[in-house]
Amino acid sequence: MTAGLMSTQMVPMVAGSRLPPAMEWSLVPLLGGKPIVRPQPLYCQYDRAISRPWSLALRDGPWKLLADAGQEKFALLNVVEGAGESKDLASVQPERVKSLAVALQKLHASVNLDGAKSGNPPPPAPAPKKK
Repeated sequence: MTAGLMSTQMVPMVAGSRLPPAMEWSLVPLLGGKPIVRPQPLYCQYDRAISRPWSLALRDGPWKLLADAGQEKFALLNVVEGAGESKDLASVQPERVKSLAVALQKLHASVNLDGAKSGNPPPPAPAPKKK
């Protein structure tokens, strides 16, 4: 738990800035064995991920949605019930995939817009589709 505390609290302090309010949440519930409540899902983007095709991820409660860079292919995992995250539930729960994909697309657009404003290079273009 110490590493989690440091990564969410120390990095913004060291960088001399604060996270936007929507990105902050308390880790205190963890100390009491309760779940973390986030104001929005947790979003991760790995532009040079070696675990192709997955380069985007969204975590909301027990659900993790994985997406390729073009956001055309998705996998849905239940990280609480599915130890090892090996069972893709996307075909069984297509409505959940759709709703999480909408949230992922909004966060993806927002993160990349902020990155462009700060001078970060854009993510690489998705690989062309094989015919």
